[in-house]
Amino acid sequence: MIFKIDTIKFDTRKKYNFTNLLLVFFFFCSLLFFFESCKRNNIQDIIKKDESKTSFENEATDLPKNDFTDLKKNSFVPFKYNGKYGLMDKNFDVKIEPNYLRIEVYDYCIATENENHEYSVYDNNLNQLYNSPDVYFMEMISEKYCQLRVKSQLSSYVLLNLFDGSTTEMNSHDRLAPGNLESEKYYASNTLSAFVKKDLTTAAFPEIKFGGGGYPFREGKAVAYCYNLNFEPPYSVINESGEQIISGIREVGKYFTEGLLPVIMEDGKSGYINGNREFEIECKFNVFYKGPKDCPRLEYLFYDGIAVVNKFDKDKYAWFLLERNHNFIKLDERYEPTDYEFHNGHLLVKINDGEDAKYAFINKKAEKVFGTDFDYADNFVNGYAVAVLEGRDILISADGNIFDVEKDILK
Repeated sequence: MIFKIDTIKFDTRKKYNFTNLLLVFFFFCSLLFFFESCKRNNIQDIIKKDESKTSFENEATDLPKNDFTDLKKNSFVPFKYNGKYGLMDKNFDVKIEPNYLRIEVYDYCIATENENHEYSVYDNNLNQLYNSPDVYFMEMISEKYCQLRVKSQLSSYVLLNLFDGSTTEMNSHDRLAPGNLESEKYYASNTLSAFVKKDLTTAAFPEIKFGGGGYPFREGKAVAYCYNLNFEPPYSVINESGEQIISGIREVGKYFTEGLLPVIMEDGKSGYINGNREFEIECKFNVFYKGPKDCPRLEYLFYDGIAVVNKFDKDKYAWFLLERNHNFIKLDERYEPTDYEFHNGHLLVKINDGEDAKYAFINKKAEKVFGTDFDYADNFVNGYAVAVLEGRDILISADGNIFDVEKDILK
C-alpha cells in the first residue's frame, strides 16, 4: 500500500522508512529545543545586562545647593552657527561654544545635547546638574522639576530636581505631566490617581477613579480624564477639593488660561467657557489629532490677551488671532503658525508658498514684521531669535535689529 503526502512517497512495505522518519522527527525536535534554550539564555543575559546598566545615572559631580526662593529666571540666549547651537548672555559674551545639536533655554535651567547625543542640564549659574548619554527627551514638569526619558529603558524616566540636582527614577505609570506650577496645590500625573501632592507619591484624591490621568491645575481648576463617566464624554473639570464642577466635555484644552478654557461640549457646541461653564466666546474649532483619545487636542489657549485659533470660516478652516474682545483677525492663507503662543510679542509662521518654505514673524495684528522672510527661524528666547537669512546665521532682536553671528558674536 502506498500513501502519497504532497510529492513524497512512503512505502509501508519498507518498515525502515517509518523508523527513519521518527529519527528525523526527534532530530528536529532536539534542534528546536537547543535553539530555544539558547534564545532563553540570551534573553536572560540581556535582562542581566539591563539590570546592571547604569548609564542613565547622573554623572555630574559637585552638585550645587540652590534655594528656590533666591533663584531668578535666566536671561541667556541661544545662537546657531554652522548648524550647531551655542549660548550667550545679553552682553553677547559667549558662555557655551556652538558645538551642540540642541540647546534649550527654560526659565530655571538650560539643556544641551552634544554630537554623541549626551544630554546635560545646567542651572542658571551654568552649574551642571545632570549628565548622561542615555536620556533623549526632556520636559519641564514645574519650575522646580524636569523629567528625562531613558533611551535604553523606554518605560523609565528620571525626575531631576533643578535646585539641588537630586534625581528620582520613575516608570511610565508614575511620571508627572508637564506644565505644573509650584504656586498650585497639586501636580498632575500620568497615574490612575491623576493628581499627586507635592511629596510626589501621595494621591491627591484617592477616592476618585480617573482614567487617562490629569492635566495641570490653573487658577485652582484642572482638566481630568474620567473613566467613571463611561468615557462619553470623557473630560471633566475639578476644583482643588476634587469636586467635579464641569462635565459633558468631548474635546478640551490642557488647562484654563486667563479664565477661559477651549472646549467642544457633548452637544457639539464649541468655544471658550469660564469656570461657571458659561460660553464667553463661541467658534467652531478644527481638531488636530496629535495623540491618543485621552489627550487634550485643543491647543488654542489664551496668552497675553490673544489666542491662536484654527476654526471654520465659510467653507473651510483657516487660522485666526482671537482677541479677548471676541475680535477675530484672519491670517494670510499662506501662513501656518509654528506655535500657539507669542514670544516676545511675535508669532513665528511658516510661509507655504511654492517648494521652498520660508519663515516670518507677525505681530498681534497679524502683520508681518522685520520686512523680510527667513530661510529658517526659531521662536524668540529672552528677546532674541535664531534665524538664517540668505545663508547667513543671524540673531534677530525683538526690536528688529539683525546681528551676524560670525561678525558680531564670534568676533
